[in-house]
Amino acid sequence: MSDESATVWEAFCASAARWPESGFLCAPAYPGRDYHADGVEFTYAQVKREAERLRAVNESLEIRVN
Repeated sequence: MSDESATVWEAFCASAARWPESGFLCAPAYPGRDYHADGVEFTYAQVKREAERLRAVNESLEIRVN
């Protein structure tokens, strides 16, 4: 994969393959927040699985995302 021609998804998948258990999305604790007040971290593997699940749902509903 050439970095110049990679899509965001391709670049994400390459990172997920290389560092599946590394943190991808992290939010620190913030007691006043209504969601994840104690903080949260999602790994590349978790986010990739969820993105693929949502893609399958969209395809089953015939929703096209370009």
